[in-house]
Amino acid sequence: MNKLLQIKNLSVNFLVDKKTIHAIRNISFDLYENEILAIVGESGSGKSVLMHTILKLLSNNTQVFGNIYYKNKDLLKLKEKDMKKIRGSEISIIFQDPFSSLNPTMKIGKQILEAVQENKSKQKVYDLLEDVEIKNPIAKYNNYPHQLSGGERQRVMIAIAIASNPKIIIADEPTTSLDVTIQKQILDLLKKIKDKYKTSIIFISHDLSVVKYISKKTVVMYAGKIVEIANINNLISSPYHPYTRMLIEAIPKITQEKDIFSIEGSTFSSHKKESGCLFYNRCLNKKRVCENSLLDIYKLKNDRFVSCHLYKKEMECKEK
Repeated sequence: MNKLLQIKNLSVNFLVDKKTIHAIRNISFDLYENEILAIVGESGSGKSVLMHTILKLLSNNTQVFGNIYYKNKDLLKLKEKDMKKIRGSEISIIFQDPFSSLNPTMKIGKQILEAVQENKSKQKVYDLLEDVEIKNPIAKYNNYPHQLSGGERQRVMIAIAIASNPKIIIADEPTTSLDVTIQKQILDLLKKIKDKYKTSIIFISHDLSVVKYISKKTVVMYAGKIVEIANINNLISSPYHPYTRMLIEAIPKITQEKDIFSIEGSTFSSHKKESGCLFYNRCLNKKRVCENSLLDIYKLKNDRFVSCHLYKKEMECKEK
């Protein structure tokens, strides 16, 4: 498969009240054609900032370093008029909360029609509504968002995202506000969309059980930094980084009798400049070297990537 999106040495800082907030810290990864790539991490890990950086939807008090290559073009160097041609048409987004993302005063058919680049017609909207498995699309065309269920509103957001047949869809926790049954339906729908439209999906989530269902390759982020990249089945069966292990341990189990495991301590402060491992204060496997020495993400011999001193001897080459 060909690389569709390449993120290289990306760092994002926010300047607030003369302080620097380090939201993303020197991360690199690739997205391939027709791939679903998951990005996992708790709140504050930098997932949403990454999404907004790819789309260049950041505020003026932001510093961005590194490169984001899409079709051999560095998005970070494009002028806004050129970025507008890509945003929505080639790289689209599905937001977490469809109710606040949709215009409450406009019928959903017209909102979808606005996103259509070519063949602007009611029939095109009907076809899109059928693609996202909304029943009776002709009648639904004239509904307002409040007249739809939560699952239907999220399907409308997906219809808007695919309206211009984009190459990349960023799904920002699209199932968080839905019940379990509807979650599975939306995940199955995203898989079908990927296959039909030949699109790649960046799926952002904090829930590894959801990620396991939809994605093969997973990027684990902590405090704005990537700590591990692996196939999701390998990640869950044999997690390498201590943070990943704790995330998996914290997943509730039906047969669980004792209290649910939680990661003690707080996330590394975004105001601080790293000098050692960002997970040091919460890690159960920390060594003295971890406190003052921060490893970049490295490739191991078994084609996994990890940033941890526990595996330093196994490191094959630095990820570039």
